[in-house]
Amino acid sequence: MIGNHTFSHPNLRKLSEEEVRKEIKTTHDPICEVTGSCALFRPPYGATNETVRKVLGEFGYQQVLWSVDSLDWKYKKEAQWVDHAMGQIRERQNSVVLMHDIHSSTVNNVNKLIAKIKNFPNCVFDVDV
Repeated sequence: MIGNHTFSHPNLRKLSEEEVRKEIKTTHDPICEVTGSCALFRPPYGATNETVRKVLGEFGYQQVLWSVDSLDWKYKKEAQWVDHAMGQIRERQNSVVLMHDIHSSTVNNVNKLIAKIKNFPNCVFDVDV
């Protein structure tokens, strides 16, 4: 699945309803054209409010947030962000992990995180990329 994350990555809480609609629609159309399905939306920075939820409803989106912030954007060394994420994963029964593919340290080490998750006791592992 490919989810919508807006066109220019703004903080949607700072935009008018029409600006929110434009950010979502500008990305919505190409995603739907290519995939045929537009169901998931993650707001940049997790910034959401009633206006965002209203517009998402117009498009039929389900809003998805995360329960684990790997802090890969902050910790550039593999051991730091992988260990930070694993610490949070251990504390939860289910996790949605936030990572950013714009950072080479994330791309180069995501397999290490996946391996650690798979070795975690009672792990049921599913990845949506």
